[in-house]
Amino acid sequence: MKRMTFSSRIGDIAIWQTAAYELKRYGDDATGFAARHAERLSGLGDTEGSLAWTRILRAMEALRRETQAADETVN
Repeated sequence: MKRMTFSSRIGDIAIWQTAAYELKRYGDDATGFAARHAERLSGLGDTEGSLAWTRILRAMEALRRETQAADETVN
């Protein structure tokens, strides 16, 4: 039986919801916040928490790319 880890239990929907929330909350500082949080957790030995925040960071970057592409299409 495969053991579920914290980061694998966090579903994709939760990752994307958190990414969208943090972008709305922190704006331009959101990706920096996520990167620092992931690094801090890694430094504390929380590999699973760090991985979860790294996934959130990647989702934020993808959301930003999609938003920028949409803005460029409209303009």
